[in-house]
This record gives sequence, C-alpha cells and structure tokens, in this order.
Amino acid sequence: MVHDVVRQEMRAVLAESTPVPFLDQSAAALLAEARDYYRRANLHTSQMFQWGHEAVLVTWRGDAVNDGLVMLLATMGLRANNEGVALTVPGVSTDRLLDAVAKIGEMTDLDPVRILAEAKNILREKWDWAMPEELLRKSFASLNLDLDEARRFAAALSHPRRVCSERFGSE
Repeated sequence: MVHDVVRQEMRAVLAESTPVPFLDQSAAALLAEARDYYRRANLHTSQMFQWGHEAVLVTWRGDAVNDGLVMLLATMGLRANNEGVALTVPGVSTDRLLDAVAKIGEMTDLDPVRILAEAKNILREKWDWAMPEELLRKSFASLNLDLDEARRFAAALSHPRRVCSERFGSE
C-alpha cells in the first residue's frame, strides 16, 4: 500500500521544474512529459475532470484513503477504481461524481460492516476465512481503509468545488 506522503511527494516533484540530477536521459524525458501534462491539465488546482466516458478524481492521497473513497462511492451506487493518484468512475459525469462526493462529505455513519456489505474478496489474511462476517469486515476496514480521512477529503473537496471544465481523452 502506498502512503499519503509518497503521493504528496509525487505531486511536489511534478509541480516543480527543477531538474533531478540523478535521472538518466530516458527518465528525465519521462519526468518532463509528466510535468508538462500536470501543467496542461491544471492538476495543481483541479482535481476532477472528464476523460472520455469516465469521471476522474485526482486525490493525491494514499491507498487507504483512495480505497476508502472507492467503498464509500459504492454506497452511492458508483463503481470506482483506485488508479493510484486518482480514482476513475466509468459511465459517470463529473457532476454526478461531485454530487456523490458531497454526500460522502456529509456522512455520519461510517460503519464498515454496512459500507462493506457488498464487498467481495476481503479475505486477505491467513485466518480470515474463520472469522464471523461482521468481524471480517471490521478487520478488513481497520487494516486497509481510512474511511474517516476519506470522508474528510470528500468534505474538503466539496467546499469549494474544484473542477476542471476541460475534457481530456477521446469521447
């Protein structure tokens, strides 16, 4: 699992223009391309955009927060994917995603048993199969998700809403 600090450092590297002296030519070219895209997509201020038929939410958060957001979005009827620095939500507009994120930001019941009710593939540890279902879901959430921080992220994103109106990718 990738920690928040790693993703925040990635963002800092993309935001600056200082050369990284230990990179070889190929790596330096890839970093230049990534920095160019970061600037063109306004990722320093925008966190959401439409990419073809997918809404993209750029979180710059670690996997525990992103996976928490994926599970919370599922409670809103949205199927999201954790893609690392961003979540993708197929077949959804940014407006629909913003509405769901706003509702997540207002949630008060973050009971992992309820949130993970429809979750599959949560058997991760050796003896998980032997646990009662409710305890299994609580255990999975405590080891893999940060639902509280995901809710706080959603609340902060909703006020004010920071959305890129441009469309990227093919329609």
